[in-house]
Amino acid sequence: MGPIPRVQSHSGAKPRVFLVDDHRQFLDALSTMLIDDFDVVGAATDARQALETMGDASPDIVVLDVEMPGLDGFETLRGLKQSPLRATPTVFLSMHDTDEFGPRRSGVVPRATS
Repeated sequence: MGPIPRVQSHSGAKPRVFLVDDHRQFLDALSTMLIDDFDVVGAATDARQALETMGDASPDIVVLDVEMPGLDGFETLRGLKQSPLRATPTVFLSMHDTDEFGPRRSGVVPRATS
């Protein structure tokens, strides 16, 4: 596998990222870690809030927790793919070290770019 391509904003500025995780402290820590390289344009602690507010934020990339109460990350991604943001790249986060949450369960096809 080749190097990971850099996400670029449409304007050439820092890429705009929207974060979704049900743990507020984790969102705060992740925002702090990303702030030098990304413009954190929004965060949500649940999927419904994310789907309602993400469009206004116009992110270049979405970072999404896999396991959340209510709608999980896969259901959230399905909702995102039915919105005007359907082409927005999405990165899943998980504390699980198993493929239990992999492509077969989600219907999502992972893609590597070289």
